[in-house]
Formats: sequence, structure tokens, C-alpha cells
Amino acid sequence: MNTAHPLQGRVALVVNGGRGDGATVALALADAGATLALLAPESCEILTVATLARLHGATTLGVSADLADAAAIDRAVEALHDQLGTIDIVVHTAPDDLLIQAFAHDLQAAERGGWLILLAETPDNSLMARGQAATGLPAARIMLWPGGKADAAPLIAALR
Repeated sequence: MNTAHPLQGRVALVVNGGRGDGATVALALADAGATLALLAPESCEILTVATLARLHGATTLGVSADLADAAAIDRAVEALHDQLGTIDIVVHTAPDDLLIQAFAHDLQAAERGGWLILLAETPDNSLMARGQAATGLPAARIMLWPGGKADAAPLIAALR
């Protein structure tokens, strides 16, 4: 394993990765060597983060879609798969929405094991249970990350 880039070869999707905690974790994943997929309703939200990640050498793809529209999500999933292949890591705030369900197969089939990271300000076991139900992943492959001022280093270390 490349210790400078422990997530090299992994593809991480960050939903709403263009702002706030999503942007923080997206850049941490990119710095750790992951190929970065950013998905948000507006392309302007992801442009800055995608540019910063590329300046640090990350391969990045940004896709905008209405996250409440099943057809738009299907098109986004197809675009991400066409460009990046299987998604290994999904970072999102809502564990049981249409988007998480769209990537459940990817997470189950990921060669090094898929991960679902839920951005949650406070620990909530119901989020874990909903994430398990939506993805079929075991609880050990689902993490809650509080965001805010929390250090992303332990998150990256757990994904190795």
C-alpha cells in the first residue's frame, strides 16, 4: 500500500461535496489518493473543490443532478460509472435516500470492501441501521463522521 496515498485506486463519491463538511471530507479523500466524484444539485457548488483536488493531483469528476429526481440520479449514476467504474466509498448525510440505494451494489461489490460514511453531527444508531438497510453493508463498513472541526485523519486511516 502506498503510505503517502493510502486510498490510491479507490473511488470516493461525496454527495454535496462542494461545501461545508462535504468539501472538507472530499479534499481529505483526494489528499489520501482517492479518485474523487462530486455530486451536487448545482455545478457551481463543486467547481472550487474539484479544482483544488486537481491542483493536488487527484483525478476528479463533478456531476450535477437534482438529488430528489430518480431519473436525474439514474443519469448521474450512469455518468459516474462510465467515467470512473465502481464506487468504493460513498459519503452522504442521508443513509436511505435514492442516491445511496443507487450505489448499494457498488459498495457490496467493491474489491477492497465498500464504505458508507454518513456525515452526522451527533452519533445516532438509527442512521447506522438505515444505512445498513439501504446498502446491505455490515455495520463495520458504515462510519459516522461528525464533520465540523473533527479531524479527518482517523476517517482516512479507517478506510485503508
